[in-house]
Amino acid sequence: TETAILLEKKNSANIFDGISAAKLRKTGDSDAGDAAKRVTGVTVEGGKYVYVRGLGDRYTKTTLNGVDIPGLDPDRNAIQIDIFPTNLISNMAIYKDGGAEFPADWTGGLVDIETMDFPDRKILSTSVGLGFNPSMHFNNDYLTYEGGATDFLGFDDGTRALPEGGDGKNIPGPFYDKPNANNFISSFSPTLGAMKQASLMDASLGFTVGNQKALESGNKIGYIFALTYKNETEYYDDVTYGEYVRPAAADEYDLDYTTLRTGKQGENTVLLGGLAGFAYKTLTSKYKVTLMHLQNGEKVAG
Repeated sequence: TETAILLEKKNSANIFDGISAAKLRKTGDSDAGDAAKRVTGVTVEGGKYVYVRGLGDRYTKTTLNGVDIPGLDPDRNAIQIDIFPTNLISNMAIYKDGGAEFPADWTGGLVDIETMDFPDRKILSTSVGLGFNPSMHFNNDYLTYEGGATDFLGFDDGTRALPEGGDGKNIPGPFYDKPNANNFISSFSPTLGAMKQASLMDASLGFTVGNQKALESGNKIGYIFALTYKNETEYYDDVTYGEYVRPAAADEYDLDYTTLRTGKQGENTVLLGGLAGFAYKTLTSKYKVTLMHLQNGEKVAG
């Protein structure tokens, strides 16, 4: 509850802010990225990456139930927090100073996301969301390409897989296994070009069921199951990518504009998540098992 968060802030030796499950239900935010924007001193870049007090990706840490989790982007230190739907979250705590109980590889902020144990009462809920942007959706100029049959679920069905030998130490080519090089190259998928196709609206679905039972001993046992699905489409008809380099002369400080690419780009992002949690609570302790799978897929054409 919101009262529990305020009480924890009052008694904590650390500077932190938090969002309770009660507030998440009240605001209607669909994922942790939207919810984090409501915390003082926190900004979220692209709806995914948390900046605490203006300090960016390399200074921020994300944990799940107090445990380190790896990021999905190899070029960033922080994890994309929009992969956590709010119907799986018990609370979020954002710490702004260090402590002995925290990992030491952050200096800006630590985001700890705690998943639900089980609800206080029996719940069975479903949610449906739709989003519409007139410049992006139902646009016949939207760019995409021929992918796999399971792209709508956020994973590939093997269409994009490397041909046999593509993950080996010596890939067939002019220097290794030259006789088989032509067969190897021709076994790649020939689909490279983008094509125009009408884009659909953003859509999201959610389903949660949970309950608890009091035992004769006074202890409680409970469960929670949750599924979530998000499918979002973006289209930009004026995209510019550029690269800058530093001049060779030591007395020149203006960067040189070297590579320029302009054009149009379409992007489809899918998030599929599932959680199964089981918990056993006594008056003095709690034992829980949480199984979670998050599938995040991006499909970009330009």
